[in-house]
Amino acid sequence: MTGQMALWDQVPVINETTNFRSIDGGTGELRLAERKWDVWPVPDVHGLYTHLGWESPDSIWGRAKVRFRLVNYIDVKTDNVHAAPVAGDGTDDRRLRENNDALSAHPQHISDKRVVKVIFMHRIAPPEAEQVGQALIGNGCVGIAAGASNGADIAHEIGHLITGSQTHTDPQKQPDNVMNHPGPGTTITDEQVGQAREWAKNFAEFWAH
Repeated sequence: MTGQMALWDQVPVINETTNFRSIDGGTGELRLAERKWDVWPVPDVHGLYTHLGWESPDSIWGRAKVRFRLVNYIDVKTDNVHAAPVAGDGTDDRRLRENNDALSAHPQHISDKRVVKVIFMHRIAPPEAEQVGQALIGNGCVGIAAGASNGADIAHEIGHLITGSQTHTDPQKQPDNVMNHPGPGTTITDEQVGQAREWAKNFAEFWAH
């Protein structure tokens, strides 16, 4: 989880022994973050920011001039079923939706501005389900499991928020597209660039303050 979050954050304060924390304990922009690792990601030959196999969503959607930043981190206590849905729970997104409701009701959640919510769980769905990520379209929320293989999984789920659809691209036609399933790639099309730019306008008010 900390490895994933670190690729979102641009706050230049690093400590190798502690997790993320907010200095004021309230809502609003995160001004200080501490990490468990002390290496800045650097772009590879493909222009992707990576660390320990994780690819930054900024690297992918940044080609549309859309950049993500961690502005608040909340550690929500829950039970085992909501951290790792059990067998027989079905392959739907029920537990993720319940977690989203709990997060949205949390007093530290930024509710007066529109933000993207990323919920980390041990599993997104029961063991028999294959997905490691899920997007709650209309709620501005994505869920990511510990079994996610790289940052492209986060970018993929955000892509569902951007497109407003659970559909995927054709791997045969676009073999490295971020919206492929299974195995998201790291490229986006001109059409996806336009969709991302239009979607980003929803968050302009937040950055005006």
